[in-house]
Amino acid sequence: MTIQALSWAIEDAPDVPPHLVATLVGLANHADRNGQGAYPSQATLAHYTRKDERSVRRDLIQLEELGLIRIGDQRFVLHLAEDKRPVVYDLAIERRRDDRPEPKRRGRPTKAQVKTGGRPRPPGRPRPKRGDVHVQNGGTSTSDEPFFDPSYEPTPPPTSSTNPPDPAQPQAEEEDATEKRKAQDILDSAQTRGRAPTHVSGSYATTLVARIVEKLREGWDADALTKQLGGNLANAGSVHAVLLNRLDRIGSPPVRHSTDPPPAYARCPKHGHERAATCAGCAGEAKGSKADDRPASTERLNGEAALRASRAAAAAASAKNRAKFQRERVTTS
Repeated sequence: MTIQALSWAIEDAPDVPPHLVATLVGLANHADRNGQGAYPSQATLAHYTRKDERSVRRDLIQLEELGLIRIGDQRFVLHLAEDKRPVVYDLAIERRRDDRPEPKRRGRPTKAQVKTGGRPRPPGRPRPKRGDVHVQNGGTSTSDEPFFDPSYEPTPPPTSSTNPPDPAQPQAEEEDATEKRKAQDILDSAQTRGRAPTHVSGSYATTLVARIVEKLREGWDADALTKQLGGNLANAGSVHAVLLNRLDRIGSPPVRHSTDPPPAYARCPKHGHERAATCAGCAGEAKGSKADDRPASTERLNGEAALRASRAAAAAASAKNRAKFQRERVTTS
């Protein structure tokens, strides 16, 4: 309800038949300041006008024929059930009547009227402005006319130079818009994946988008969040309620274990050094571990060399014995 729409319906609406005034005022009671988005039910208008719903329907048809109302944007009622959606009307507040009577002064006459006997003021004698003091028979009086100076222009409020505009505000607004678009894509993908009978829209979609943005800021990935929300929705009585319940039950995002080494500017998680790449504690431990491993490596290498040497000696002895046997065999023959 806005005073602008009600004021137009009561005072400025042109050519309104008397039996349609109550219906027009009832519509204005639900319109915004521009006269748009009024969608009261016929039962509500019947309650306002003390009529039955059939009479209200006739009144709406006559108001539309007179050009005082017109069909508005029906997206205002998309959040309601299809069988319970009233018609959205807009008021033609751009139309105004020109023959509005001037208000008559009531009450006791002023001192100026008593002095002149109610006669009009003589020509050439200006009417005093409000605040001008005139001495009349030892007393004072002020004019009853309001002061109006066409040349007067109100001074604009001073602009404060101590609070300059924040340059980061447009960037933050752009980031918020990007997050909302991403959340809307996730919501649409989840409903399509779950084969929802109807897609959520209106204020319900706005609520879900805000909750999805919160989950994205907590660290959830878009694909993982779509998978969590995109379960079976084919038999859901209320898609909005099911998705809201799933968002409430989703916990913290899954932990991702990265195999990449930490960046050079990262802190050492073990010793608390400023930079992990130059941590003296980690370097000393690595040097000690290499020194401890050196004897074991040397011993292993020495053992392998001794084994190869023994095998070579055995092969040489076997070859020497075969040569000796061949010489003896040739001598005997």
